[in-house]
Amino acid sequence: LWASQATSNLGDGLLVVAAPLLAVSMTRDPVIVAGMTVVQFLPWLLFTLPAGALTDRMDRRKILLAGNLLRGLGFALLALSLIVGWRHVGLLYAAVFLAGTAETLVDNAALTIPPRLVPRDRLEQANGRLFATQSVVNTFIGPPVGAFLFAAAASLVFFPGAGLFALA
Repeated sequence: LWASQATSNLGDGLLVVAAPLLAVSMTRDPVIVAGMTVVQFLPWLLFTLPAGALTDRMDRRKILLAGNLLRGLGFALLALSLIVGWRHVGLLYAAVFLAGTAETLVDNAALTIPPRLVPRDRLEQANGRLFATQSVVNTFIGPPVGAFLFAAAASLVFFPGAGLFALA
């Protein structure tokens, strides 16, 4: 679970910076570029509570698997579209919104699994490791690496991001 969440959060960290950079490379319209931030975080506003309710009622492992595969597929398709030269902000918005929606499910499910895996006396340590890894990888490692890869080529960010989600 820890390795899966670290891998998934590395993918999130790569893409949190790459999606706005891609939007800026497609248009200079500040409203469209600012809209990318809205699209990235809107799923958290809309789906956090329903995602929590779903994770209480469904198999959490299946949620992790389906959510990460869905994110991986979405970003692989986005990377392929970039390679063939089909750049459209609507496609970027859709991929990012879909990934954000799946992320609400994955993150909620991941938080509910440790009590089933870890003895009660080690639960605090396990949760601390999950949160610390999430913060460090998603905030301090992923974004700089994502920006570096994007500077080389936009698809260089989205293919590894898709691969990380599939691996997770």
